[in-house]
Amino acid sequence: MKSKMISFRRMMAGLVGLMLTVSLMAQRGSGAGHLSADKPGMGHFCQAIPDLTPEQQQQISELRTMQMKEMNDFRSDLSIKQAELQKLQTAENVDMDKINAKIDEIGKIRTEMAKKRAAHIQKIRALLTNEQRVIFDSRHGKPGRGMRMGRGGPGGPGEGFGPNCPYGRFK
Repeated sequence: MKSKMISFRRMMAGLVGLMLTVSLMAQRGSGAGHLSADKPGMGHFCQAIPDLTPEQQQQISELRTMQMKEMNDFRSDLSIKQAELQKLQTAENVDMDKINAKIDEIGKIRTEMAKKRAAHIQKIRALLTNEQRVIFDSRHGKPGRGMRMGRGGPGGPGEGFGPNCPYGRFK
């Protein structure tokens, strides 16, 4: 009887520990991508830029919105081209010239996306003071600090920059 009581207590202690762990994980709160009341539209990383004025916040938010629209268009075009490539690669009679041309089209879209991202980052940097720029530069572009490393990998929804901040690669 005594051993059953000890087993029961251990099981209950384990269950309570599990419940606490799940509860704490669900309440991580200020992680990446969460919006802040004092900086609307800004992800976790953006909150790390010190002393942003309301004007800077507004300008960054506007730039971010324009960037997101542009990137959505690029991503849509890219998806279409990738689907077309898939169709060419699985066709009954494969035409390597068409496949190579489609790969070139995909490459052009990706290059244009990278150029737009680089220009966007420079527009953001131009809005910042020297101190803010140093912090922005030191945090931006570092793997493990929010960069998308691929679909669903370390760059998933819990990453440092978060989905609401435009400073990650491959966005």
